[in-house]
Parts: sequence; C-alpha cells; structure tokens
Amino acid sequence: MDYAPAEFRSLGDFLRRISRDFNRQLQQLRSALQLPVSVVIVFVSESADPGVLSQITSSAKYGLLDGHSLISVTPQSAIGKWWSQRRGLLTRTIVQLSASSLCLPPSTASSCVRNFSDDMPLFDNAGYRRYGPARGVQDLLRSDLGKFLTNATMSRFEARGTPGSEATAAFQLLAESGFNLGKDKKLNEIMATGIRQLLTGGEISYDRITAEEKLPFCPLIPDNAVYLSSRVQCIEYTWRKGNFLASSKRSAVAQYILEKLQNYARELGWVNEQKNG
Repeated sequence: MDYAPAEFRSLGDFLRRISRDFNRQLQQLRSALQLPVSVVIVFVSESADPGVLSQITSSAKYGLLDGHSLISVTPQSAIGKWWSQRRGLLTRTIVQLSASSLCLPPSTASSCVRNFSDDMPLFDNAGYRRYGPARGVQDLLRSDLGKFLTNATMSRFEARGTPGSEATAAFQLLAESGFNLGKDKKLNEIMATGIRQLLTGGEISYDRITAEEKLPFCPLIPDNAVYLSSRVQCIEYTWRKGNFLASSKRSAVAQYILEKLQNYARELGWVNEQKNG
C-alpha cells in the first residue's frame, strides 16, 4: 500500500495509519482462512457410561450441551457466575460450536492407546495384548466418539469392545503413571492416529488431522483437530483418574466444560463482541 507522507500532520499520525491498515488487512486474511469451528469435549476416565453428562446435555440431540443445565449444577462457582451474566453468549457459543460432550470408556480408551501405538512398555509389561490398528478402529467405531466422528446414529451409550475388567485394569495402570507432564499430549497424538485410521477406513473425506497444533486463523490449540471441507471439528480430551463422571463430580465436570467454552468464546473473539450476552 502506497502512502503520501505529506498528507499526515505528524510521524505519529503516519504510524497510526499504517498500524490500522495492517490490522485491517490481517483481519481480512484471517477471515478468508477461517472455517467454522465445532467442538466436542471428551471425558476419558474409568467411567463406563456418560453418568453426569446425561444431566447437562440435550435430550433432543445426544451429547449436545445444555447451557441452562450447565449453570444450574454449578451456580456458585466463579465460572458459573461468569456465564450466568452472559446467558445469551453461552447459548450462542453452544449453538455455533455445536458444542457437545461425550464419554470415552476404558473399553475404548485402553484399546486405542494399545492398538494405535507401537511403543507402550507399560502395557507390554502388564501383558495387555496388542491386536493392531484394525482392532482399535473396531472398538473406536463402537464408541460414542467413533459414532460422532463418522456421523452414525447416536441414541444412547453402548459400552462394547475389549472386556471391561481387562480394559479397566489397563486404564488404571495408565492413570497411575499420570496424565500430566506432557503425557496427555502423547495420548492425544495416539488418538489423532486412531481417528485418521477410523475416517480413512470409513472412506470419510478430510483434509488433515492434527494433535496439539494451533488453528491457522485463531489462537486455539485443540487436542485434536479434524479439518473437513466445510469446518474444523475440534476434540478436547480430559484424561482423568477414577470414575470421573460419578454424581459426586457433577459440579467439577460442569465447571471444566464451562471453562473450555469460555476459552473458545474468547479466542474466537465472541466475548469482546457481546460481553453481557
């Protein structure tokens, strides 16, 4: 862009004009690159069924979050109060993100970690057998997450796959080793590998699938991102020890979800547009 220095009263005016033009062009570039974003929050723990998720998701569409229910189960928490003042924004965020939450039980989680990873000494030492990627795809496809990603009909949770006791014991070993210090990132990379094989096997078209990588048009760094032709499906895992979807964890689960939604609303620029819903 050409500028005529004589048109500006001072160097400060000139620099401010350049700054405004740069920011405008940057925003236009981001808008051109941006795809609609969807998000599913996946709770991975010893819970074999959705538990408290059934109390904070829609009865009309399986897994879709319900804003009123989310706030009502944790009204006194800081995040509950924050969203309570922005109920319109919460509804908008859930609708625009098609924000959903699902359970990934040990029967699927353990199978994915075992069968989509070549190197898993923890399971090798415990004698937890590796059958190979085909078995991982089979078990993932039977889960809510697998059905969600392949657009299969979901009406209720079905816990099938590797026998529950064996899978739960394997998951407990995984949990005991810890999900912090970057270990969850390795698990998220394994899940990305599994999703690639799931979608490829089902002949579902996608551009690419990433793990722990920033979206090109905003600061969000989802655990997994599936780039489809019309949108980006983000997947946020929370790897937890114990039966995390038990009724005693209802407020903690709701707070975690609300905090994730807050982060997405902020990074997508929606909070500044509508601070009070």
